[in-house]
Amino acid sequence: MKIESFEQACQLLKLSTTIPDGPKWLKAAYQLGIIATASRENVEVDWSNYKQPKWFVWWDMEHFSLRYVYDRYSVSSVPPPFVFLNKEDAKHCVKTFPEVWKDYFSNEW
Repeated sequence: MKIESFEQACQLLKLSTTIPDGPKWLKAAYQLGIIATASRENVEVDWSNYKQPKWFVWWDMEHFSLRYVYDRYSVSSVPPPFVFLNKEDAKHCVKTFPEVWKDYFSNEW
């Protein structure tokens, strides 16, 4: 599912839109986790199911651009909240929320 806003994601998951206090990168991680979970329509990532696709983004940090969208069925270095069930939703999240991704990688407190 293509999520257009953090508020939409929260509404779909029946969560508050209040973002907890904390460092900039942690607030962004919170938002991205909710957005990715909503895009999966609350389907759990099942690491024991190698038939379930698991898409995640790979960044070119020098130019801060999307390098690849990878599909891994049972192995990942990405936490489950940032996993998408299809390539289109992963790319859509990058295009729709570039500032949130930048905040996540900012390491700013």
